[in-house]
Amino acid sequence: MFFWGQREWSEGDEDYSYDSVRPMAWYSKHLLVLVGAGTASFLLVEFVGGRTMLEKSLTSLASPISLVWLMLFVWVYFSLMRRRIRQAVFGFVCWLLVTAAGNQYVANQLANSLEARYDHIDPLNLDAYEYVILLGGGAGATPADGSQLNAYGDRVMVAARMYNAGLAKKIVCTGTNGLGAGDQRTPSEIAVELLSSLQIPKEDLLQLEGNNTSEEMASLKAWLDERGEADRVGLITSAWHLPRATRLARAQGVSVDPIPANFLSEKDKASPHWVIPGAHQFLVTSIVCKEYLARLVKR
Repeated sequence: MFFWGQREWSEGDEDYSYDSVRPMAWYSKHLLVLVGAGTASFLLVEFVGGRTMLEKSLTSLASPISLVWLMLFVWVYFSLMRRRIRQAVFGFVCWLLVTAAGNQYVANQLANSLEARYDHIDPLNLDAYEYVILLGGGAGATPADGSQLNAYGDRVMVAARMYNAGLAKKIVCTGTNGLGAGDQRTPSEIAVELLSSLQIPKEDLLQLEGNNTSEEMASLKAWLDERGEADRVGLITSAWHLPRATRLARAQGVSVDPIPANFLSEKDKASPHWVIPGAHQFLVTSIVCKEYLARLVKR
């Protein structure tokens, strides 16, 4: 009797087909094939890239997304072995989508498609600005209602470094989209608090309203019109967000110089573990897709 209570099976069974239940030996044989192929792949990685590269590759597999990726591959393999072609094709398409959306090669190229035009800009080698506009999104609140930089916190750091280098007379922080219910602080307020803690005088820290980039650019236009057009205005935001932000600024008739921060694309030498999908790569792909969608709908 088969191990989960199905019918008995033997090599001479005339009723046997590729859709019938396989014995444990059949699955064990093919699992050994897969394990052997995987072991050979990792030995090749170690031979080419050394022990460090092997450890990075193995570590990359220790995530839910990577495990799903491996399970999809195993599913496709066994579907092919059982000649279930439609099932194999469906599984392969799913595996291919996860691979494309989650591997570092694709994520890097997608991010680079937005950031490449700014990768030559060094904020600390620019001429001085009367105002630098720091778009919100780089800071947030802690559970204890403190202040902290988040994943996009390089925006705040670039603004602080430019001010301390004498390249920005005033920093204009944007963002009034509340961080939650009640009277919690806005992103611009938190950015001002963090910049003040870096010994930047509060009189040189200004705030503008705006729940999103479109509203922030509209507020910037009205604010500049009130004060008269400044000679030089710099716009600090993540490099991948700069194409959208500068496009929306132009739509408002505002001329700004792009100042990039928080690059997502990496210039490191490609390595084998980049093929393995990961959560960060999915995040990068999602961010880039959102930016292109915003361009499509002109937002």
